[in-house]
Amino acid sequence: MFKKMVAVQSILIFAATLCLCGHSSAKQADKIMTTGQAIARANEFAKMFGWKPSAKPRALLDKESGEFWTVEYPPKGKTDFMGIDIVIHRTTRDVVFAHDGSFNSKISSKVKTTKEQAIESAKKYINIAGIPMNNLILESAQTISNTARSEDLRWEIDYQMMHLGYPISGAGVDVEVHPVSGALISLIYSDQPLLPKSANPQLKKEEAVQKAREYLKDKFKVDSLKSAKLYFDMPNNFWETGKYDECDFSKPPKLVWLVVFNWDECHIAEVQVDAEDGRILGGMHCD
Repeated sequence: MFKKMVAVQSILIFAATLCLCGHSSAKQADKIMTTGQAIARANEFAKMFGWKPSAKPRALLDKESGEFWTVEYPPKGKTDFMGIDIVIHRTTRDVVFAHDGSFNSKISSKVKTTKEQAIESAKKYINIAGIPMNNLILESAQTISNTARSEDLRWEIDYQMMHLGYPISGAGVDVEVHPVSGALISLIYSDQPLLPKSANPQLKKEEAVQKAREYLKDKFKVDSLKSAKLYFDMPNNFWETGKYDECDFSKPPKLVWLVVFNWDECHIAEVQVDAEDGRILGGMHCD
């Protein structure tokens, strides 16, 4: 599951590569073409959650992908670290990222809502946002602090998107909920509209690990095995090209074993092993 990034530009890059919000059936005529339309859609979304944005927002179209509007509402007062940011898919009109920075001035060192209450709040917000939950499973629910201040607590509820019983790498919903009021702080949604109709894994876990280790033997020194799990993931051919972003997004993801090795105390190396024929399809390493 992807982790939250407060920087909107990072969200836009991530969203562009994952082809977000494929569940919508928006027609060509429904595209958000103007700043006024983008602001109207953002106002509609903010109102659903009781957010109270400032009166003078601005809307910017992402130049790199041309598919995402970012509507920014400036902070209302000096005590607010951030305003409200809402990112909207131009074609589907779906909100893929929303964050109310005014909660940074309403931090709490106490958690008055239970884990179960936080999960129910997250479900409610996901439903309000119009995101289908039939293919989502709860991955984690925990209190976190997004700043260096230990008193800046909030609930983080992560849902993993599934297909044919297997998780889709990078796809799902992350929700942050206020620990006292239960109000929505942020929501990030990532979909994968192109999916295979079937999955037929032939390779066992032990075989995948062995193939990955053998492949890396002369390329990259690794230590102990960290994990090996089946995922739908986009092949990126990283170990041949050294680039992370060379994915063919016109094709659906492949069912792969994501084999992760430790290569020192702080870093990992990952190998995508085709779950059907054992080919090495890509991966990554963290420097």
